[in-house]
Amino acid sequence: MQAERQEVFRFADFSLDLGKGILRGPSGSIPLRAKSFELLVYLVTNGGRVLPKDELIEHVWRRVTVTDESLSQCIHDIRQALNDKQQQLVQTVPRRGYLFSGAMLESIARPLPPADGPADSAATTKPSVMVLPFTNISSDPEQEFFADGVTEDIITDLSKVSGLTVVPRHTSFAYKGQAVKIAPLAKELGVRFVLEGSVRRAGSQLRITGQLVDVSSGKHLWAERYDRDCGDIFFLQDEISQNVVNALKVRLLPGELKAITARSTTSAEAYDCYLQARAIMQLTWTDRAMLSSARKMFERAAQIDPTYAKAYAGIVDCDAFSWISGNLHLSSSALLANATKALELAPDLAETHASMGLALYLSGLRDQAMSALEQAVALDPELWAAHLFYGFTCRDSGKFDKAATAYARAAEINSGDWASTSMLADVYGALGQHELSVSAARRSMARIELAIAQRPDFAEAVAMGAATLVMVGENARAEEWATRAALLAPDSFTVRYNVACVHAVVGKFDLALEGLEHIHTQMPRAQRWLLGMVQNDSQLNSLRPRRDFQAFVGRLELSAAE
Repeated sequence: MQAERQEVFRFADFSLDLGKGILRGPSGSIPLRAKSFELLVYLVTNGGRVLPKDELIEHVWRRVTVTDESLSQCIHDIRQALNDKQQQLVQTVPRRGYLFSGAMLESIARPLPPADGPADSAATTKPSVMVLPFTNISSDPEQEFFADGVTEDIITDLSKVSGLTVVPRHTSFAYKGQAVKIAPLAKELGVRFVLEGSVRRAGSQLRITGQLVDVSSGKHLWAERYDRDCGDIFFLQDEISQNVVNALKVRLLPGELKAITARSTTSAEAYDCYLQARAIMQLTWTDRAMLSSARKMFERAAQIDPTYAKAYAGIVDCDAFSWISGNLHLSSSALLANATKALELAPDLAETHASMGLALYLSGLRDQAMSALEQAVALDPELWAAHLFYGFTCRDSGKFDKAATAYARAAEINSGDWASTSMLADVYGALGQHELSVSAARRSMARIELAIAQRPDFAEAVAMGAATLVMVGENARAEEWATRAALLAPDSFTVRYNVACVHAVVGKFDLALEGLEHIHTQMPRAQRWLLGMVQNDSQLNSLRPRRDFQAFVGRLELSAAE
């Protein structure tokens, strides 16, 4: 068997194994986001040379337009992973860039694995695949949710195959609805194979087409058209995934076939209800009327299949966000009961751990919430909700470094997520990183303004926008937005809280305290949750010296302890 030279770099107590793609420390392997790992590799392999920001961005993001904030967040991730608070390994060189020092190279021989199929490049034998969002060609445009669900499940299935490198779903869906040129896109993303297709559903009939293209040659490795009954949707997804694996001549490890054919439900009707509910949730997670509609669909899915764990997790998410938005009829015990049901049905599912984490967070049980959410992220690093909820929990526990990493990841996964970017600006502010805070705030405002343009009465987005505007010093505009948000949704606790933050920053302390007192009075079931926010929100710092605010926090602490 042929051997190739692989490189391992050692520095301080760490080693960077380029062959295996692993960063190790004294306690074992250290996880890093893909872009942060790629940046670390470039820094280490160019150790001793000052690397300008433009060069780093060009290498890691390859012609994709990003801000300095993306680079700064990756640098932050690397320093945190290396415990490099004093910047002894990754040094900032003012007005020039970054410098890595201290690496020692070791070359070791490892055998090349047998060639199982087409190789992407000299650097890897794993076929790399991108699944473009399947096109909805049904006469009903509302069937878009179904086409998206089919695509996401195929991506999930293929991601379970260790012999494949699959582009994450959030990257694939960034190109949804665009007339992309496959060859340039594949080159930009570093993939060789692209799977594309279409979905048409009419009544009980379903047609799905799919084709797998080798971009380097333009050859179609596999193509098929399926005309089936809608009840066969799971068999179709399994067949498409297995055909892709077979076309790429990838050997499945023991258990992988079972993993890619496992389904959360065997009911096509329940699955359809779940996809509809999830599509509603993706539009908003703060509008109580829409949350009610989504909850009904999740409930219907659970009624059809009482073992459908994802449906129960969806119910938890709807109730949790409805509660935050001012629904006084819900309780933390009800949230925990449904979360427990979901987790018992599917203890190995990321969604059930994420929903349990959210329920525990709102119940004020932050340590338990963090544990559940860390498990969710470990099970599915691409689950946006897990990172968002983890950010909430870390931030309200005063763990701002962890919160920043979680919010940055959530914002990366979901390009329309304005809440994570705004919260990222807030925790950067708490960490004293003013430039990063302003950059994240401006990025958040771009997303918020887009959301409001699509829906002008989106009160929660307007309120978050008001709280974000004060971070960039636009106080007058922030007050205008705060007034508008309060008129749109006077009963929403998230609106009231963000308006109180605006009042605190601009110096209207009595109004700020009045808003917080209202939430305290009207939401007695959530005192521990509110206490965590009040204790750790940097936008309330101007209130902390005041005796009336201290007395309020004291009352809140007593309520939370009951």
